[in-house]
This record gives sequence, structure tokens and C-alpha cells, in this order.
Amino acid sequence: MADQRHRRSTPPGEGGGEPLAILVAKSISPGAKELLRAERVGYYDSGGSLYLSARGGYIYFDRPPPRSLSRSMRSLCPSKRRHLREPSALLDAWATQLGAMRPPALRRYFVPAMKPDCLMERLGQVFEAHSVEYAVSFEGAAQRYAPFLTVVSQVRCRLLAGSGGDAAIVELGARVESEGANLTVIEAKSAGDPLVSERVGRVWLASPVQVYLDLLRGDGPAKEMAEHLRRQRIAL
Repeated sequence: MADQRHRRSTPPGEGGGEPLAILVAKSISPGAKELLRAERVGYYDSGGSLYLSARGGYIYFDRPPPRSLSRSMRSLCPSKRRHLREPSALLDAWATQLGAMRPPALRRYFVPAMKPDCLMERLGQVFEAHSVEYAVSFEGAAQRYAPFLTVVSQVRCRLLAGSGGDAAIVELGARVESEGANLTVIEAKSAGDPLVSERVGRVWLASPVQVYLDLLRGDGPAKEMAEHLRRQRIAL
């Protein structure tokens, strides 16, 4: 992830063993190899480089790619910087496109004896303890970026599927609730769908642009809050 807080969370293999993630490719750049090793993801390329790290075993061969591949890898480096002339128009077009898409599926919960601000802090603590990938969005995040409402009634966040979120929600004491929910979860299918975020205090928030786009899906005060966030934080 762009914020360098990516944590792999994979289900156990057959027999309870630890599964191994491995990337096999014709060529892997030195920078990509370094990132893969940092995340303990194995790799193998046509130059003979091999990296595997698992409980009880470690293999690491670092060999240069063939000359033809080395030249092609160097040719991929950008030689010019690009400047977006109309970022505001791009954001408007993005909002229009998302508005025509089907809204994501939601899971609604009620966490007893928790005000939204306290719930957000508690949620951050529990998710951190369970190594859960998440990002708070909508009104709760917008209020932290650019205060607008007197009271925020619920916390809404994106949660990476299969990342231990269910256990964390159980620890929160949350129960499924169709009405009167104070916690809403949107399940993300992958780490970039979209969980690019920044830490504000002890809580990970979705990026201001993502929060803006999420709020545009709402009604009444949500749309007004979106425009306030755009003026105060996004400035496009």
C-alpha cells in the first residue's frame, strides 16, 4: 500500500500450515524485489533470482536479469513529468462515473454504550490489535478532516475481506442491526479497493478524495459535507 502499512493476512493452508505467497515473473525489478522481501512474499524470475521465507526455512538467491531484460527494464523509467491541467474536471468526472455505479453492499451493526467519537477510537484500537486493514470514511472521516456537523451519528468504514475483521467486530461487542446502527462496514475486495489512507490521531481514515466521493452517494447533509470537505481540504 502507498502508506507502507500493508499487512498480509492469509488463511491457513491445509493441515494448519502457513501458506506461502510467491510471485513468478519473467523479470522483477530490484525495487519490486525489495518490497516483496519486506512483505515476506516469495518470488522467482527468469534470471534465477529466488526468494522464499517461511517458518523453518529461508532461501535467497539474487542474480542479475539477462542483458536483454535488463535493457528493457531500464527503458521503462519515465523520462518526463506529467502535469494534470484540470484536476477539478477529473474529480467531477470521477464523481459522475461512481454515481452511475451500483452502491456497495453494506453490513450494519450496533455497538452498545458507544458514542461515535469513542467508537471510532475503540474501533481503531481493536482493528490494530487484530492486524485488520481498514479505513474510516463518510461523515466520521470528513468530520476529522474538516469539521462541519455538530454530531455524527455513526461510523462507516471500509474493511479488507478476510483480514480478521469478523473477529475484531465480535470483540467490539457489535450485533447485526438493520435499523439504529452506529457502525456500518463496506467490505473491500483487495488492499487497493480503496484503502489508501492516512492516520489522523490513532485512526486510519480514507483519503480526503475517497471520503468526498463516498459522501456524494449520501443525501442532504452528506452532500453539503462533501462540498465543505472539497473546499477546505481538497481545494479542487
